[in-house]
Amino acid sequence: MAHEPEQTGCVAPVRPLDERDEGSWQQFLVAIDHYRACVNAQRLWHQAAADAHAADAEQAVMQWNDFVRTSLNAPEDFPWPQ
Repeated sequence: MAHEPEQTGCVAPVRPLDERDEGSWQQFLVAIDHYRACVNAQRLWHQAAADAHAADAEQAVMQWNDFVRTSLNAPEDFPWPQ
């Protein structure tokens, strides 16, 4: 089953034009931490989705193999092309 991609809203911070402005620089550093956390959360979400898809694919293969073992008398009932 398809799913919608996660909407993260991660926005990269913009480096301050005046790097000597301590307040702006500190805000930038905090924004970097937030951006890193957002991107990491996005990565974890996609990794979990990929793991779930891989598990579903494996389950489909197992269902097919079970069907072949229990319902087909291969190759007599369903010969494979040689």
